[in-house]
Amino acid sequence: MVQLLQFGDIHLDGPLGGLSAELAARRRHELRQSFSRCLKEAAARKVDAVLIPGDLYEHDGYAPDTAPFLCAQLEAIAPIPVFIAPGNHDFHSPRALYAEHRWPGNVRIATLPRFEMFPVPEAPVAVHMFAHTSKENVDNLLAGYRVPEDERLHVLNFHGGLNEERFGSKRFCCPFSLDDLAGTGAHWASVGHYHGAVDLAADGRLLGAYGGWMESHSFRHVGPQSVLFVTLEKEKPPVVERFTSSSREYRILEVDAGGADNLEALVERIVAATGVDRPEGPHAGQLVRIVVRGQVGPAVPVDQLRAEQLAHHCFHLEIETDLLPNYDLDRLSQLPDTCGAFVRRMRSLVAEAPPEEQAALREALYYGLDALLSGEVRPRS
Repeated sequence: MVQLLQFGDIHLDGPLGGLSAELAARRRHELRQSFSRCLKEAAARKVDAVLIPGDLYEHDGYAPDTAPFLCAQLEAIAPIPVFIAPGNHDFHSPRALYAEHRWPGNVRIATLPRFEMFPVPEAPVAVHMFAHTSKENVDNLLAGYRVPEDERLHVLNFHGGLNEERFGSKRFCCPFSLDDLAGTGAHWASVGHYHGAVDLAADGRLLGAYGGWMESHSFRHVGPQSVLFVTLEKEKPPVVERFTSSSREYRILEVDAGGADNLEALVERIVAATGVDRPEGPHAGQLVRIVVRGQVGPAVPVDQLRAEQLAHHCFHLEIETDLLPNYDLDRLSQLPDTCGAFVRRMRSLVAEAPPEEQAALREALYYGLDALLSGEVRPRS
């Protein structure tokens, strides 16, 4: 039996869009703290190996002390071996941190764009890895690859994209299929590249997993994030434990504007619905996006709505609006003037348009009414 820690796509020093310089610096420090905490947990559990399937750091924007930090943290868990398979963001090259710095003796780094086998010292397991050597997409390296059939457990550790349409263009980075994965004969696949947690299973058998992000960097991945502790035994299915690793969470909250007829009423409604003003509230210290939907009075200056007005206790708060003025379209359509004719024509266009065009036409209807009824057009988002 062997136990492994799997965590990749850490993206140390990666971009943190939407945060101020001060908050971004704090988040990068927290990322390092989470990295250290996961390694300490691995040491406490006496795992047999640590697997990092790529994108440990950002090649285009790493800090001067990133390599010394990583080396110190990885050396601290010696003699536990660490296996790193460079990805497309931390690709191996003569200028990579992997080549320019001296790494601890317990760290093994893939350097070639093809699978190599690395035995795990003092454990019945071998790790198979390859390195990305540029930012460019690489071809499928799993097709036709087969691990040895011997007494050891064989684990793949690599950075690549499961070739399914749901993953968009990201799937072209070393694209592979579940059949390719099953065909290797490996007992587990530690895979990086997709930032959401994804199990890789075929015919009722768990082949491996994307661990996801150790810490989310954006609102694309909300809620708690985790790393994987994987237990492997011959002739038994893998046992996977998700260990919560995130120090903060990204959260998206939706609020119904409820027809508020002034800005202060809208702010009060948002605060009451979310509780972001409470120091001990459920969202204190988190990264929160509030999406306000529905209708408001035509006079509400939606473009003046600011996060600061909520007196919040979030680490970061931003507001998005998807609001429409609550014009009485039925009444306006009966008017015998330009306004009535405009409403009738625009409602007809919306009804006849294909679904993908209706939202834009509906926006045009409401902005047109702003101009006709108040003489002023303000952005609503």
